Amino acid sequence: MAVGSIEPQFYEQLMMGLGLTDEDKYIPQFGDFEESKAKLSEIFSSKTRAEWTELFDKLDACVTPILELEEAPTHPLNKSRDTFVSNPHSGRFDPTPAPRLSRTPGKANVDSPDPEIGQHTIEVLKEVGMDSKLIGQYIEDGVITTSELNSKL
Repeated sequence: MAVGSIEPQFYEQLMMGLGLTDEDKYIPQFGDFEESKAKLSEIFSSKTRAEWTELFDKLDACVTPILELEEAPTHPLNKSRDTFVSNPHSGRFDPTPAPRLSRTPGKANVDSPDPEIGQHTIEVLKEVGMDSKLIGQYIEDGVITTSELNSKL
């Protein structure tokens, strides 16, 4: 779980969610960091991520689950904000541009496949002024990588 309960009102909600409202159980917000970290770790290890998520979904405590990469596109918050877009070329979800600007909103580029590793190496090196002979030497020496799609000198 990710905890960002910095402001006092959020910290109070964190303590409530953890069941630490009694004075003897309460963890001071600004105390011994290592001690507080150890106590919080012990408490969070007592339930599953799903159980904590369900509990903190009902509170305004700035506590959220840490998602696996493949889970992020299907999380309700990310779905509601269209944070990811399906990429038909790769079969995965790609993040949409951030931040979202009202007058010039970005658009995820999923219209063409991702380039192969080294696909544009020669083109880029020529654009910055490197001559073909040196590029060829670098390829031969294994200094640079090119893809078979675009490795003509």
